Amino acid sequence: MIRVLKHSVIILTMILCAGAISLISCGDSKPIKLKRNIVPVAVVHSPSLTPLLRQAAVLFSESPLATLAEGSEIEINLIPDATLAASNKISSGKAKVHGWIAPSTSVVNYTNIRTTNLGPQQTDCTQLFATPVVLATTSKNLPVLKTAGGEFSWYNLFNLAQDGSAIDPIPAFNHTSPLSSDSGLAVLIQLFYVASEFPGAAPREIIDVPAVINKLRTIQSGVSSYAYFDRTLLHRLIRNKGGKIKFSLTTEQEVALFNKEMIQKGQEPVVAVYPKEGTTWLDYNLCMSNADWLTPAHKKALQQFGEYLKQIPPQQLAVSAGLRPSVGSVPLAPPLTSKFKVDIAKGTNPTLPISGEILKRLIDLWPNLLKPSAVAFILDTSGSMEGTSLRLGKTQLRNTIASTNERDKKALITSSTKVSVVSEFRNNGAEIIPLLDQVRAQGGSSIYDAMAKTTSLIQDPNLDDYRRSIIIFTDGGDKNSDTPLPRLLNILRDTFDNININLIVVAVGKDEDFTDLKAIAETTNGLFIEASYDDLDEIFAKIRSIL
Repeated sequence: MIRVLKHSVIILTMILCAGAISLISCGDSKPIKLKRNIVPVAVVHSPSLTPLLRQAAVLFSESPLATLAEGSEIEINLIPDATLAASNKISSGKAKVHGWIAPSTSVVNYTNIRTTNLGPQQTDCTQLFATPVVLATTSKNLPVLKTAGGEFSWYNLFNLAQDGSAIDPIPAFNHTSPLSSDSGLAVLIQLFYVASEFPGAAPREIIDVPAVINKLRTIQSGVSSYAYFDRTLLHRLIRNKGGKIKFSLTTEQEVALFNKEMIQKGQEPVVAVYPKEGTTWLDYNLCMSNADWLTPAHKKALQQFGEYLKQIPPQQLAVSAGLRPSVGSVPLAPPLTSKFKVDIAKGTNPTLPISGEILKRLIDLWPNLLKPSAVAFILDTSGSMEGTSLRLGKTQLRNTIASTNERDKKALITSSTKVSVVSEFRNNGAEIIPLLDQVRAQGGSSIYDAMAKTTSLIQDPNLDDYRRSIIIFTDGGDKNSDTPLPRLLNILRDTFDNININLIVVAVGKDEDFTDLKAIAETTNGLFIEASYDDLDEIFAKIRSIL
């Protein structure tokens, strides 16, 4: 009987183990890992929000809201993408995302009027944080811009006032490109409001009024340069020894973050000045895609993520990133304090969002609104460029020249053992492209001499009504220049401090030392890009957006 009982106990134990009715494996104290039920949520957003949202997503994953009522865990997948690119992908259905943190309601309107095929409408938007468009300038320029009490008038600034208080001529200024930057897009919307004299809820037909378009062109005539990053423009503003650039149009957030950097370095910050008549806001909204790929679980998950982002911890993260919180109970902290030359008590009268139709028309008009440019292309044709480097370089320069407006002037300079001006500045890019196609790789490299020569060419007074840019494509390794690097840097420093020139250096090549090229970019407050062959299409698309 006892033997039968022992056998029964053994058999019962085996059955219990085999049936896995316990979370503890037989003979082992470790828990069995059960497969979790995950609800993945894809959220696209502006690249500038990446640090903030990554931190917020981590905090969210640790909160009760990261779990649905039925027990599924929410997994937030963040997808950084430039705003207009994201808008195009969403409206065409190419980006099957669940949510979008759109930088402004106007952009949401623009996206929703352009949906095709499977492109979903963006709905149920909730504001997360915001920042207003402001004027950034140096303390010495405040009297010139007729500011008072930290405020200025759009009408005075752009010579539109009828009472004799206007600034004439329009002071030289800069802003980022609306094709590549959220702040640039907000500035374009704001300048539309200025040109149309703040009509409130702007009707669609007002954007086609010739007087409005002409005012927009007049305002843009004062622009000395566009850029991809606000930080670049603000550096140009403070390093502008000749005093020609009087202000930048940017956002309060960009000013606060820039000043945080300047104060840490012991350098003078810029000042944020706020418009009296009202200003455009980047009012970041989390929107839901009204698409059939969103299940009820996806919708609830996105709602809970949005609910969490409006709680105190992520709102404090937004403040630390220079953004105004959407809830009033969040205490202000650096860099949104007076120490950083911003004043959130001002700029509190946002203009209304514009319709999608108006924004679409503004974007379509943009190539004919902006001030024409004079672009000098420097192509390294030394022997080390032979093969893929030169072939891809010629392709990118060819495409960039072809994309320019007929009003723009282009020049082509090559650098091998000697510098050759293949084409001086001319309007017709079609005349330059055959010359570009004929260049071959040979000899050594003389990029320093090419830079010195091009810097001289681009100072031509006949180009004073143009935005000046220099684009360099090289694999580095200057060994043949007569101009030593220290002398070149002095030439560049003297020239770029007095004339606003946008310099972009694109360097290709493996295991190369680009220290000298980085020094050239830093001295000119330009942009140095070390690129792989695979990155060139994207890089030059961005370059074309600011030319």
